[in-house]
Amino acid sequence: MANHVQIQVSIPSTADPNAHTSFNDSDPREPLPSPSPAIQLTPIFGSAPSAHAQTLYSLYAAQIATLLWLTIGGEHRNVVVGIALRSSKGHEEGEVSEEEQQTFLAVMEGLRTILK
Repeated sequence: MANHVQIQVSIPSTADPNAHTSFNDSDPREPLPSPSPAIQLTPIFGSAPSAHAQTLYSLYAAQIATLLWLTIGGEHRNVVVGIALRSSKGHEEGEVSEEEQQTFLAVMEGLRTILK
């Protein structure tokens, strides 16, 4: 079963969302840019079923917003990210499974393709 959470991602107007990273979206082998340390995450709908899931939701929201901000040129816009992740089994709380890592990378690769 999937749990759905919506998270508002914002960055203060005094912070430059692009200052901490360079990003070449034309090269799919380019590592993902690091989210700004100034990012603020605010859950606005739903809740994660565990601390592990909340960490994953936050990671997805911050990375998606970072890719979007870099694509639109660093404008200070709030981004609302809706996330629905299927519960994963067979990992210890706090550890990210291989399946979760692969899913995350596949989602980000798909998003990079869409944003080009």
